[in-house]
Amino acid sequence: MEQLTLWCLFFAILLPLVPHSVKIYGRMQAGFDNHRPRVLDNLPPWVTRAAWAEANTYEALPGFIAAILVSLLMQADAGRTGTLAVIFILARLAHTVCYVMDQASMRTLVWAVGFLCTIWLFVQNL
Repeated sequence: MEQLTLWCLFFAILLPLVPHSVKIYGRMQAGFDNHRPRVLDNLPPWVTRAAWAEANTYEALPGFIAAILVSLLMQADAGRTGTLAVIFILARLAHTVCYVMDQASMRTLVWAVGFLCTIWLFVQNL
């Protein structure tokens, strides 16, 4: 089960590539200007939301990484740690989909699920 947790850690590091890819696709459709790669003007709203989802994914990453490392160092229950890690990954993927699709309430719900997984990963070590 520790391998599952480590795979989830690896996938978490790659998670920002999901909204980033959506953002790049949308920017290519709208006429990408590589001289101003961070400018989001004149883009469809879903592209802007993909950029926001990408930023939020980066923001969630440090806490999750720390929680996983603490759980591994403290030798927390491997099954629970792996399950929480998988739920976190799935919640973050759902968060990106909800963000891009402008499903604000569902986005908040799945964000909370991912955040609670991170908190639980820490709390299980107390």
